Amino acid sequence: MVSERHSLAIQPDSTVLPPSFFIHTIADLQKLLVHLHRSSFGGVADGHWRVEAEEIQVIASPNGVASDVLLRIMADAHEGLRAAEEGSNWPASFDDEARAIATGLVRRFHRVTGAVVETPGHEPVNIELGTTPREKKSSRRYTAWDSIDGWLYIVSVRRQPHFVIDEHGSNNRIRCQFPDDWIQKVALLLRKRVLVEGFVRYRDNGEPYLLSNPTEMLLVEEPEHSVDDLLGSIPRLTENLSSYEFVRQLRTGEVGGVENTGIPACS
Repeated sequence: MVSERHSLAIQPDSTVLPPSFFIHTIADLQKLLVHLHRSSFGGVADGHWRVEAEEIQVIASPNGVASDVLLRIMADAHEGLRAAEEGSNWPASFDDEARAIATGLVRRFHRVTGAVVETPGHEPVNIELGTTPREKKSSRRYTAWDSIDGWLYIVSVRRQPHFVIDEHGSNNRIRCQFPDDWIQKVALLLRKRVLVEGFVRYRDNGEPYLLSNPTEMLLVEEPEHSVDDLLGSIPRLTENLSSYEFVRQLRTGEVGGVENTGIPACS
């Protein structure tokens, strides 16, 4: 039985890549997963690793292997690719050979295209074109609990469900993961302005690029009046007074706590 829970996907930023890139990347992914399985669990039984080349997605079917073992292998591979990208915090299951495979795979993306690595239940790994682990160590990237305000576009449910938000007031496009039970909510809010709350990852320059583990998504209602409608005015300032009476009382100090300025009242 094939399950999306037992999957690891790499989504390249570029849509035009040479066939050799896919061939070598898929081979490295399969090699890494098989090595992790045999080194961590003794190779008692090998799962079947099915690859969708277009998505660079590996999906494991049990083939005699316990589900929790497959989940552990996928999780370790995911965190190993994160370690290769960031240059630290390798999973305990990664020996020298596994580190070499993961590092070579990530370096290929550094040379050719950026990408996002996704495994259900784990925070995405962002691989950037042209970066190195040393540069990652010195970066000022951070993750914070925050919200994103913008227009919801581009919904995908093929692997880890996600949508893209065009952030209000900027040209940023933020990729947002969402749980399966949000699918109807997301569909209803497509092409509308929303406010989404969750863990937001930021680049060195402070730009958000990923949102994961969302807890709330709200429709941002359009205001009843535009800013232009309100320029030069303070709504309900005069309460029930006419403009003439309000100005008269303002000048005499009868309203607004304004002292008598000596300006003569209108006659």
